Amino acid sequence: MANYNALYKKLHEEFKLEFNEDFWQHKQSGKYIITHNAVKKIAAQQRKKGLTIETPKANDWKILSQQVGPHGREIVMAGDFILKDAKGEVLNTATSIGEANEKNCRLAFMWTMAEKRMYDRGVLSLLQIAELGGY
Repeated sequence: MANYNALYKKLHEEFKLEFNEDFWQHKQSGKYIITHNAVKKIAAQQRKKGLTIETPKANDWKILSQQVGPHGREIVMAGDFILKDAKGEVLNTATSIGEANEKNCRLAFMWTMAEKRMYDRGVLSLLQIAELGGY
């Protein structure tokens, strides 16, 4: 995690993420990926700060693809995320996409994986962690 030392230090100090619990190493790229549970920890800590993260509900998802693509069956969805302060003022917004197909998802529940990916990317983008190189 040599290139990510500053990012990991920030995530550890600000959000109490632990390297051995909250990250996994992507086999193909060698990059460290923040786990879904770690993203949920980060989101929960925003509530303690008086911030609200509004995430898209199922009826708000935009289904971009639900067909057979080059990698087999695929689901691609998008949703809007909103960060608000204690007064309800909008601090930031982000639109995120989540996808799953037969090549990048070994689970039978591609909808669930696509939604998790959309959620994780949306929260990381909303809090500008993605801009720091967090994935």
